[in-house]
Amino acid sequence: MLFTVTCDQFNLGTHFLIWSVHYLSGNDKYYHFVEDEKMEIPKDPLMEGTAHVFSANESIDLDDILLKFDLHLRSSDNLNHIKYHPLVKSIKEYHDCNKKFQKSMTAHRVKTINITCSGLQHLIGFLRFDTAKSKWQEDIETVKKHCGHYWPDFFNDREIYEDNLETFHDIREGIAFRLRPYEFWEHFDSRSSMENMMTYDFYHFITKGEKIIRDVMDFLGLSVNDDRIKHWNDVHKRWGVELVHYLHFCNDIEHIVENIVSNRYMSLSQYKMNVLKEAVLLHFLMFKHDLNLSSRTDQLPNNTQEISKLLVKNTRTGIKKLYKVQKDV
Repeated sequence: MLFTVTCDQFNLGTHFLIWSVHYLSGNDKYYHFVEDEKMEIPKDPLMEGTAHVFSANESIDLDDILLKFDLHLRSSDNLNHIKYHPLVKSIKEYHDCNKKFQKSMTAHRVKTINITCSGLQHLIGFLRFDTAKSKWQEDIETVKKHCGHYWPDFFNDREIYEDNLETFHDIREGIAFRLRPYEFWEHFDSRSSMENMMTYDFYHFITKGEKIIRDVMDFLGLSVNDDRIKHWNDVHKRWGVELVHYLHFCNDIEHIVENIVSNRYMSLSQYKMNVLKEAVLLHFLMFKHDLNLSSRTDQLPNNTQEISKLLVKNTRTGIKKLYKVQKDV
């Protein structure tokens, strides 16, 4: 049996989901088509808070997927999977590819699990990275690589920054210039129900893990190995702790910004702030409230009131207004 997995956004826990299905079905091995061998299902897939100890079958090309499951996977009695992860240049292209993939899987009667999110939660795709390195956001070279991955022209205009994009202060502002938080869903057609496809919300998988995974297993026609569910819950809890702060931050962005602008106290410690999250806040401060930092700083204070003290009228946007300006200081 073959199932496929995709996302409405990047980095929404596909490796953990695929590991969960194999592990809870009682599987001990699966066929890895890149290595061309059977590989072990790890008892614990977590590495530095990600599930990448488990190496998923992954493909960036729909034609390649169709070839692989026709040659190797679909006719097998063993449980296996393919993760679809298109590498594209725009949000619209990603959505178009994903929709085409889902329709193709429906036409081929292959069950597909699609992971979605809502509102500004899509920013988790930017706030995370495909590395298991702990605290990578504190390494400026890794952050620069991440920015170059998202925006290939990120370093083309380094001369407009005081430190030529070599400091976290500059990186934060460069990200704030380029973010377009509300554009993600503009290119997303309303989702219609498709045969053989299940969609679940990533936030619900974090907060209601066992219910969602049992729904997934039921959708796939698989039984949950009761001897493994307790251990799975323990692993899921540790996995969720590493991710839930991203979702809470995305859910609370507008509230945090409102408190900064209004000079109201709010601790940011629960969000595990880093330069990427700071850049999201700075984007809204610059483009929605016409505010910017009064001086260079590589790390913002960890509460809204102290950030508010650092703000002055913005003179750095240099591009069209994205939002109606709300308030000055």
